[in-house]
Amino acid sequence: MDLLLEPKKVARVFLLIVLCLTLAHIAVRVSAHYFGQGFGLFQLFDLEGEGNIPTLFSYTAWLLCSGIFSLIAFAKNRERARYSFHWAGLAVIFLFLALDEALLIHERLSGRLHVGLHTSGFFYFAWIIPYSVLLVVLSFVYWRFLRHLPIRSRVLFLRAGSIYVVAIGLEALKGFQADVYGRDNVAFAILVTIEEIFEMVGTVVLIYALMSYMSVEYRGMQINFTSRRNDL
Repeated sequence: MDLLLEPKKVARVFLLIVLCLTLAHIAVRVSAHYFGQGFGLFQLFDLEGEGNIPTLFSYTAWLLCSGIFSLIAFAKNRERARYSFHWAGLAVIFLFLALDEALLIHERLSGRLHVGLHTSGFFYFAWIIPYSVLLVVLSFVYWRFLRHLPIRSRVLFLRAGSIYVVAIGLEALKGFQADVYGRDNVAFAILVTIEEIFEMVGTVVLIYALMSYMSVEYRGMQINFTSRRNDL
């Protein structure tokens, strides 16, 4: 049996999941704000929460990105192609992001940095400081790698990266709002929603970019399931 994964169809499924998670988040947020209860579903669907369904989605999506990067790195290494180590590096980076989501690494780091550096305002959520520095460093390291990609793949990669950068900017705005006005207000809830949407959509764009790249470079993504019976 052959399983053909089409990039557009996969992206549409992920975007549908993002839409459903967003609507569920808005519903429980509105219910909690205006009625004082989320009918027991607030923690389960809150996009800002941890260890819930949105967290599972982000973990799975980033793990999928890491897996696709690994497949491409393996193929490039067998071909002895340029930048195979860059592909492998991206696989490691997104594996870390998946583990970060599951183990709350940046939240714990943020708390320590906030206390140690006395951050406030736009840097209230202090994790954005080291992560932003790493993003700048990676941008320099991967600049030539991006330039060697086909134009369509390059545009999609840059689009996904730009969405992530906007998400970090929204995180800074969210931190300023939390520091100055607190978290129990409509403005903070709106910023949470928009920032999380950007983060999820950025991941979906990246998945689409990776699958599109593979469909062109390796003539489609195809998984073969075979069974053999030993003759008696």
